[in-house]
Amino acid sequence: MDVSLIDSLNIFLGQPSIRELMKAAQSYVLTEINTDVAIEVATFPFALESIEDLLPKEIGSCRVSAMRKGTQCRRERHPNADQYVVSLQGRGEIWVLETDSWRKDIVTSHSLEARLHYVPAGTWHQPTASQGGDWVVAAFHTAIDVEDNYMDDDDSFI
Repeated sequence: MDVSLIDSLNIFLGQPSIRELMKAAQSYVLTEINTDVAIEVATFPFALESIEDLLPKEIGSCRVSAMRKGTQCRRERHPNADQYVVSLQGRGEIWVLETDSWRKDIVTSHSLEARLHYVPAGTWHQPTASQGGDWVVAAFHTAIDVEDNYMDDDDSFI
């Protein structure tokens, strides 16, 4: 985990223009999941041209996602990118596959120390929104074109 990149992301997210963009993206994804009960996860990918002058140079892509409360996303990994997840609203868990078991990490917007989560490239993980409310995150990846791999419930790759 690159501590200087985490510091840069915190500075980036603290800028008034970025806070406004994040609020607009957050509003968009929450509207998506709250107007259609069939949608459990909504994502807004940022066009980097709109933020690249302010974004840390190590970051290649950014997307804001909302998960309906209690939603368990698919198990995924990004073989070509490290991922930095920042909780913007609510609370969730990111389950991370270690050698032979899954570790649960709590990520919440209510604590500065627990609002950011790092997932190294190639690491299987599974975001899950808490039962207490919808969860909105910003995911920053170190690749421009992020490769997403998914795992079935029986641990086979899809």
